[in-house]
Amino acid sequence: MTSPERSQSRARETTPLDAVLRSIHGIEQWLDARTAPIGELRQHFAVLRSTTDKVNEQRVPNHPANVGYMLQLGAMAWRCREKLARMRAETLASESSDAQAIRLAPPQWDVSRDPIVLLGQIPIEVVSALRRTGQERIVVVGDPRGSAPPHVRVVETYTDIRDAVTSFPGEAPERVTIRALGEVSAAGLGAATAAAQEGIDTARVYANTVHLFGETWVRHGMKNLPALALHPSVSVLGKAFVGWPIVLVAPGPSLAKQLPTLAQIQGRVVILAASHSLKALSRAGIVADFAMALDPEDLRYHFDGVPTVLMPGGLLLGATVNPGCYSLPGNIFHFAANPGIEGWLYEAFGELPTIRTGGSVATSMLALALSWQCDPIVLIGHDLGFTGGRVYARGGADEGATVVESGGALRISGYDSGYAAMESIAGALESPAIPLVKAPGYYGGQVTTCHAFNSFRQWIGRTAQESNARIWNCTEGGAHIDGVEQRALSYVEGCDGLDVAGTVAALVAQSRTCQIRAQSEYIAGLLRALRATRERATDAIRESYRAERDHSRSGRLGKLGQRLEREIAALPFIVLANLRWIKAADKQLFEGMTWTHAIKQARTSYSRIIELCDLFVGELHNGLRTLEEATRQRP
Repeated sequence: MTSPERSQSRARETTPLDAVLRSIHGIEQWLDARTAPIGELRQHFAVLRSTTDKVNEQRVPNHPANVGYMLQLGAMAWRCREKLARMRAETLASESSDAQAIRLAPPQWDVSRDPIVLLGQIPIEVVSALRRTGQERIVVVGDPRGSAPPHVRVVETYTDIRDAVTSFPGEAPERVTIRALGEVSAAGLGAATAAAQEGIDTARVYANTVHLFGETWVRHGMKNLPALALHPSVSVLGKAFVGWPIVLVAPGPSLAKQLPTLAQIQGRVVILAASHSLKALSRAGIVADFAMALDPEDLRYHFDGVPTVLMPGGLLLGATVNPGCYSLPGNIFHFAANPGIEGWLYEAFGELPTIRTGGSVATSMLALALSWQCDPIVLIGHDLGFTGGRVYARGGADEGATVVESGGALRISGYDSGYAAMESIAGALESPAIPLVKAPGYYGGQVTTCHAFNSFRQWIGRTAQESNARIWNCTEGGAHIDGVEQRALSYVEGCDGLDVAGTVAALVAQSRTCQIRAQSEYIAGLLRALRATRERATDAIRESYRAERDHSRSGRLGKLGQRLEREIAALPFIVLANLRWIKAADKQLFEGMTWTHAIKQARTSYSRIIELCDLFVGELHNGLRTLEEATRQRP
């Protein structure tokens, strides 16, 4: 009869934990030998991390033998980490560029999706070697010692890391790694890490927005291609307003009480307003110098009754706003609100005019004012909370929108009809339940807000703290913004001699405002590519029917599919417009997969590509005709 002790011994011999211990012990012995190059060391350490993770997932019975067992495991893992750190320090000076590049990339890393940020004195040979390992997304802070390879983002400050991380086209990154060569202070490393993580968070917001608005963005972008050639970008405004006082007008509930004071200093400050606040300004007899809109939804109701033609500066429009906004009278300047998504719209121009954004017009206005180096920068209507149970200012668009709190959540109702007509709203009279958030109040205490408004509040606070600009929160209501000095709007005096209209007119006259020929050639190239893609998708559908009957033809179908994928990769807007459909198709793909099912699913995908190609070809033809007509009308 087998004793309980022997039974326990046999169980111990077969447990996965023993295999982990043996694996780690073997790695420890290998580390002692120190005979392999650093690249192989990284592979071994990856195994160590993986096996340690497996141990952490195990449910170890509460038994005295197991306690000693886990202590032994932890001690081995600690010794391995210590030896690895020592070896890294000893080999830093003597490593080749390729070896350093291998060491910079963490194990189990997605080289095509996740960026690596390099700090300190970075030899350009190391950056190039990192690219050769397959790492596609690289951000270098400072001036690398040499000319950076193509597609490497080089930024000046730690704060710029945030925008660099969000600027990569394609799939949103999920992780980021910070690597320092040479001496980097703890404060610098912390600032870089925070900026990189904010970039990741922003990229996720972009990804969610793309999933929701992808097809709308592409449709609008296609229709706006002629307008982007006919109007100048925000780049032409350059540094024309350095040192000019500017008031940034958001549509929060507290705006209404600020309008009489704003009217008194009109003409002595630059007024940059969110489109949502224009009606309130207009009813108070105030004409904004500039107004900004960047949402892909139909925001034209924001401009109802607003004399945009009288704006001394003009409209600042995102590249994928509703095309009707580009027909509004007055000056128009465009920019890429989401560079990773809208970059393809600027291929013909050799520039990508961007404005840093934290996800809203309020944050984009602040970023623009900082880039203009205005002084001071004054915020009004920035409640970023539901002051008095209201969402927006009286007298403005959606002035009837109010908040009802219930059970830790809130609902908003009372929007204007223009809001209900938006594509994503689809006529809903009330918002879905939104989690309720409390934020510090302007005058102390707490105010009710939501996650979106609170994130904008935090973004503005961080940005203010990172800048050397004078930024004053003169909202006099709503939420408190850390890092921003609170003052009464009556404190702002402005200055004489501000000629916004004359300054803008001179800048536009000096700039190359019309790029019709370049845009026409770009559109013609897109048309050729779309026709070729459509033809390839049609061939693939025909071949799918043959492969369904004869499995030996699956190889030819696979090659056609791969070629089609390569062609689509050169047309990123097809994927962008197709994201919601792709997600649904992927879900179906894994539900009862069979050969016939796979073939039919592939055929459906090819049909969807043909549908999009036909849609985009029609839009591009319309764009070419618009540009041809504009050419005939010009002297």
